[in-house]
Amino acid sequence: MVLQWHALECGYAHNSEGMKAFATVPSGSPWFDGHFPDEPLLPGIAMIGMAFDFAQQIEARNGTQIRLNALKRIRFKKPVRPNEPITMLLKREQREVDIAYNFTVLLHGEAACIGSLTVERVAEHD
Repeated sequence: MVLQWHALECGYAHNSEGMKAFATVPSGSPWFDGHFPDEPLLPGIAMIGMAFDFAQQIEARNGTQIRLNALKRIRFKKPVRPNEPITMLLKREQREVDIAYNFTVLLHGEAACIGSLTVERVAEHD
């Protein structure tokens, strides 16, 4: 059985703003189990997970697999509830030894979560 964690629709507009994806997390998603029964809220780790999923999709377009190395400057600013449409903005920064993805999760045009993912390429033998 495949669980529906979230629905992520990616747009690959490469411009100064980076790349954009749209997502919703349905009320039946396991993310909301027990978080919280009378006031369901999307856990922060779910938003971070969606940002990493988006980064993986971007890299996969170039035939590259990545793994997460670090999370930096993560801030949760607004609660996200079931079925609310969110917009994910990612900006890729190639660095000497790794790649940084700065991300913003927008809810109704306002930042719900911001932060940075540091990733590295996975060697073919890993």
